[in-house]
Parts: sequence; C-alpha cells; structure tokens
Amino acid sequence: MNKTADIIREYSDMCKRLFEISGLISFNNGIVKLNQSWTITPLLSFLSDKFTLRGRDSYLDYENKDNSVWFSDLSLCEIFGINDNDIDVIMNLIKKQIGFGDGSYDFKFNLELKKWKRI
Repeated sequence: MNKTADIIREYSDMCKRLFEISGLISFNNGIVKLNQSWTITPLLSFLSDKFTLRGRDSYLDYENKDNSVWFSDLSLCEIFGINDNDIDVIMNLIKKQIGFGDGSYDFKFNLELKKWKRI
C-alpha cells in the first residue's frame, strides 16, 4: 500500500472516532447508524436525486487506485454539488425543523458556516 493510501486510512479512522465522540453517527459490527437524523434529513431532502448514498464502482478500485475520487481533496460542498445559495436553503430547512427561525442569529451563523465550508 502506498503512503497516500495509508494516510487516508489514518484520517478515516480519526474521522470515524470523531463521529463516535460527537454522537451523530455510531459504528457497530461494520454497520453505520445515524443517531441524529435531524442533522442530515434536510440535506438529503434538498439534494433528492442529485446525490446517492451508494456508488457503482468497485470497492477495491474506489479505495486502492491513486486516481480514485477517494484521494481527491474535495470539500463537502463540492462532493454534494451545493453553493452558497443552496446552503441558505438547507440552513432554513434545518432551522424550520428544529423551530429556530427568528432571524436574529442568522447572519453571523451563515457567515461562519460559509467560512468553514471552504476548509
């Protein structure tokens, strides 16, 4: 295995541990469970047919070939194909779902979100 693949696997493990600590996603016997569905339901609803949670490519090709998208440096916005306007729509869906929508906190929150999406 090459060094890039090894680094990706290490970061994947750290990401998995972070999800476990956050309580958003849990892993048990190879099964992934979304514990807080309210966090992703509005996103999946917005994306609808533009995004699928499964691929068509071979697992071995996906994780082991250097030219695989697995090794690309992409933001979540690039992966999902969403822009700043889409983020506003998604955030409004989330706020509506949790009953947060008076607008007083919106500007600062959206500004921070747009800054972090570029990381």
